[in-house]
This record gives sequence, structure tokens and C-alpha cells, in this order.
Amino acid sequence: MTKPSQAPFTVSQETIAHMLDQIPTDNPLGLRDRAMLELLYASGLRAAELLSIDLPDISPWQPFLAITGKGGRRRTVFFGRTAATWLQRYLAEARSSLIAGDDPALFLNSRGGRLTTRSLQNIVKKHSLITWLTPHTLRHCFATHLMENGASLRHIQVLLGHATIATTEVYLHPSTEQIKRQYLKAHPLCQPYQPTLNVKEALNAPNLCRLPSRTAHRGRQP
Repeated sequence: MTKPSQAPFTVSQETIAHMLDQIPTDNPLGLRDRAMLELLYASGLRAAELLSIDLPDISPWQPFLAITGKGGRRRTVFFGRTAATWLQRYLAEARSSLIAGDDPALFLNSRGGRLTTRSLQNIVKKHSLITWLTPHTLRHCFATHLMENGASLRHIQVLLGHATIATTEVYLHPSTEQIKRQYLKAHPLCQPYQPTLNVKEALNAPNLCRLPSRTAHRGRQP
């Protein structure tokens, strides 16, 4: 019997936003890192796909690009205004100071050459407080957050470049964040705390935890 696939490890949208916001952008490498990780999370690209982008392939004024993925499959990926803004800043303020030759790569290392997958892994690790976060985790987060916000499985399959929808079905597993939200929404003892209520009002409030009566415990042995 085939073992069912487990949901991929992901982090919350807030965690991703915090990671991106704390990247220092007062130097060329910091601007490059911010633009690169913004694009990675916004588009769901694989690490190799991101690093294969050449300068003529992309325009930050057009929020999409054509990419060739696994198996030579061509697809269009999209990115939003935030990623576009950081790409514009990187191109205007940082890339020219990293150029050391004629490498056409969009994202350059400190020596002016194309970044490697290992370098990208180290950059993600450098800016993350979570030791197991990788470039592929950001791809998982891209798909999971789309699913959480109502995107269809078919559309996610196309955006990720999966050959079959069976590969994408792993994202049907509810994420920890989804489970937490449903728990907080549905459990009767997890309603918002109301500190202005006194004890008498609390006992009569239908959505708050009721205190056990003293009589209910009389006669019981500890």
C-alpha cells in the first residue's frame, strides 16, 4: 500500500513577512537578497529556476515572466507589486555595483557571477531564524498560502509547474495554521477574553468558560 504523502513543512504568512522585513537593505548585497527572496516567495519558483533568470528575461514593470522548468516545460509565473518594487530598487541601486564582467544573470554574487543553489540556500539560512527554512520551503509556503486564501488546486498546479495534479494534491492537507484558526474559531472555550466582566457576568456569558459550581464537587474525595 502506498504511504500517503504528508503535508510539506511551511511557516505562516506573518513569519515570512517578518523574515523579509528584517533583511538589511542599506548595501548592494542586502538589496539583492531582499529582491531575490521577495521574488522567490511571490512566484513559487524553484531555486534553479530563480537563478536561471537572465536580465533580459524580466521587467519589474511587467509582473510576470516566462520560465522553463523541469522537463523543459514552459510556464508563466507572476509576482506582485512588493516584489516588483524591490526588483526595481535592486536594478537601480545595487546590481551595477556587483557587475565584474558580462554575466547576464539577474542576481549576481559578490564577485559578479551567477549565484549557485548552495549560495541561495546560505542566503535563506542567513536571514531566517528558523534553521530548517530553505528556498524550497518558500515554494511550499507560496502554494500553501495560496490554498489558504482560496486558490484552486488546478491553478496552483499550473503556477508550480507540476506535470500532474497528483503532485499538487499534497497541499490539500490542512496546514498547522489552518488547523489553529479553525480550532480558535470553533472551540467554545477559545472565545476572545473579556477582562471587563466580573465573576457574576462571566458565569452568565454564553461564550465564555463557565466556572464549576462548588456544589458539584461536594462529597468528592481529592
